[in-house]
Amino acid sequence: MKFFLPSCLLIFFGLLFCGCILPQPDHVPSRPINSNLSVNVSTNTFVPLIPFDSSCKSCQYLNKDGICTNYDCCFDSDCSAGYECTSNRCIPISVADTKNSTPIADSKDNSTLMPASNFSTISSCINLSVSGPPTEKLNIIFVPSRYYTDLSQFLIDANLFRSTLLNFSFYANNSAKMNFFALSEADSGDGCMTVSGTPSCNISNVKSHAHRACSYSQERGDQLVVLFDNSAVNTSYARGEVDDDIVFIGSYGSSVFVHEFSHSFGNLADTYEGYWNNTANPIAANCASEVPGFTCEEKWGDLIGTGEGDNRVGCFRNCHAENWFRPTSGGDIMYNAYDLFYDPVSLRHMERMMSGYR
Repeated sequence: MKFFLPSCLLIFFGLLFCGCILPQPDHVPSRPINSNLSVNVSTNTFVPLIPFDSSCKSCQYLNKDGICTNYDCCFDSDCSAGYECTSNRCIPISVADTKNSTPIADSKDNSTLMPASNFSTISSCINLSVSGPPTEKLNIIFVPSRYYTDLSQFLIDANLFRSTLLNFSFYANNSAKMNFFALSEADSGDGCMTVSGTPSCNISNVKSHAHRACSYSQERGDQLVVLFDNSAVNTSYARGEVDDDIVFIGSYGSSVFVHEFSHSFGNLADTYEGYWNNTANPIAANCASEVPGFTCEEKWGDLIGTGEGDNRVGCFRNCHAENWFRPTSGGDIMYNAYDLFYDPVSLRHMERMMSGYR
């Protein structure tokens, strides 16, 4: 059973903000800078491992070798009689209609998703990089929001976020276990909006949209990343929600993406100092308490003394709550979004999470 972890970061001059406040980056100089963002912090610029090639035609995608490759289809007219184009593949109409005519049960949260016919737009699924069958891989699906005029910019942004994740050593070492996809069209029925810079969506609608386009399945652990176009709407906060395996983030927020993804996929807690006592038990792998069953010794006692310097494992008071404990004094990416590593406790946990994929 997963649980919701609020995403907060101590990222600027020691001030604590609820959610990740996104800095203004320098990686998209041609796009207007959003003057409403709360913090202006210089960030690292990541170069995509496989750059998106804007010269690809509209019915092509960039494969993992960086070559423009034709889809099987993009329109129903591309298919033979009796077939329709679904997720860029020609599928018999009778099968496609049956597949999409009933609600999709999500056993993970016991909710019922809306049928795809309730959506105003039917998207295609773009392969950003594919390592193997979706049934064996960790599938990460980027969803566009508020890209009103230029969806090609969304594909550039999605590739930037993909490369940001793969530039983090843990994910680079596990890249063969991961697939990356993007929806080719936004859906006006997704209910996405921002309030005071905080993004949110109708999550059931987003899931249904992703299922219709990319065969998304929360049951097998697929991850959704909703990208808000910062040039169109102020999205100055980001958050990862573990219960729904989803990240909401602005296009300028690549520098905090791995932190938020570590919430949604890894179920890791924030470990920076908090100024309150938490009466709940720390279920996340990287926080402990004095309550039997949740102590440092019980959760990571076999790792105590390993590591070096600030990354040496022990039991250090304050893990997002004053009465909780974190594994190291210096923390890791869950303590500071710009520390691009996991501490030994979090790393072991993430390796276990990734072990279920091939």
